[in-house]
Amino acid sequence: MPSLVVSPSTGALNRRLDAITCKSRFKSIRTRVNRLAGLFCAILLTIDVVANDWEIISYVGNGRHFLTPLLDVESVDDMEVDYSFPAMSSPNGVSKIGRFMIDVALAQLIDRTGASYVLSMGSFSINDPSSNLCGSLRQTYPVFGTAISKNNSIHLGTVKDGIAYLRGNTLTHLLGSSVTSHVAAPGANDKQLQDLGYVPSRAIADIRITTPLPLPPPGQVTQFNLSIYRFFDIVLLGVYALH
Repeated sequence: MPSLVVSPSTGALNRRLDAITCKSRFKSIRTRVNRLAGLFCAILLTIDVVANDWEIISYVGNGRHFLTPLLDVESVDDMEVDYSFPAMSSPNGVSKIGRFMIDVALAQLIDRTGASYVLSMGSFSINDPSSNLCGSLRQTYPVFGTAISKNNSIHLGTVKDGIAYLRGNTLTHLLGSSVTSHVAAPGANDKQLQDLGYVPSRAIADIRITTPLPLPPPGQVTQFNLSIYRFFDIVLLGVYALH
């Protein structure tokens, strides 16, 4: 009679070993992923701290180059003396809010305490005619002695101020009729705008000044390639009112 040999079953043990091995591998993979994610976040944080640090950008950047035209201008009255402005586009011809904004901008430009940062954001070409920044300078300018430099050249400039009005929000624009219903006509005054639901949102002061323009002899027409500097000040009226 043949003998009966009984061997222990290893199926459950093998399955347990396989489960332990998979769990160990999963834990190892998760650890590596966490380390890579942490390293990636650390790299991004380092780049953000260095690239977006206003103190560093203001110190090593070339943004202060753009302050050159107004470095020796301490007040609105100084601008009137050093630059030639059209009669209707001069610093003293804007509103009180516009003049206040120009005064604040000049104070920030000549500030040396580090309270203001000057950041260079790179350069780009303006190819769209609607974005032409030089069109407002096509005006008639008075020529007076204080604005003429030693090399018989003159600096030109224009100043424009205004208040932007807004109505509605994203939801009313998408779901309502705030964009199409009862739109204000060009030239509407403050009362007319507020009656239509518009509210003052921001005040602007736009200063544009040129590099020296050589003065031609009287009666002679000449052409020059002239560079301009633009200083665009914005005050959010809602935020400003809270302070």
